[in-house]
Amino acid sequence: MIIGITGNSGAGKSYVSDIISQYGFKKIDMDKIAHSIYEKRPDCLMEIRENFGDEVFSGETLLRKALGEIVFTDKNKLELLNEITHKYIMEEAKKEMNQENILLDAPVLIDTKFEKLCEKIILVTSDTDTKIKRIMARDNISYEYAMNRIKSQPDETYLSTKCHYIVDNSEGHDVKKAVEEIIKKLQ
Repeated sequence: MIIGITGNSGAGKSYVSDIISQYGFKKIDMDKIAHSIYEKRPDCLMEIRENFGDEVFSGETLLRKALGEIVFTDKNKLELLNEITHKYIMEEAKKEMNQENILLDAPVLIDTKFEKLCEKIILVTSDTDTKIKRIMARDNISYEYAMNRIKSQPDETYLSTKCHYIVDNSEGHDVKKAVEEIIKKLQ
C-alpha cells in the first residue's frame, strides 16, 4: 500500500509521518529528495539556471533562499519550478520504493503525478499562526518570508476535498490518537 501525506509548510507532516512509519511504512521524504537533486542532478540545476537565471546561483551552488523569494511571490514561477523538478524527484523516489508499505511525505502531492501513486491520502492541517511559528523556527526565516510561502500554497479547503483523511496538528490536538485511528481503518 502506498499512502500519501500532504499539507502546507509548517503543518507538521514530518511529525505525522514519523508516527505512521512506526507501523511498518517506509517513509520517503519528497522534500529531502528535492533538496538532494539540487546537489546530485546537474541536469536539473541546468534547467533551473536556464529558467531563473544566474542570480539564483553562487557559482554552481543553487541559492535556495533566493529561488524561494522568487517562486513564493509568483505563482507562475512556482509552477515552472515544480514542472522542472518533479520529474527528477519522481525518478529518485521510485528508486526508494522497494517494499510493500510506502509513505510518500510530499508537500506538493495533490494534482501531481505523485498523487496517482497513492491509494490513500492524508492531509495534515494546522492553524496559520502555528504554521508560521514552525516555519520561522525550522528555516530561520522572517515572518514575511514564511507568510509568502504559506500564501503560495494550495488552500487547505481545496486539499481536503482530494484527501481521504485529515489530521489536525494544531496545538492541543491528540495527533497520535488521530493517526492510530487512521491506521486501524487502513489495516
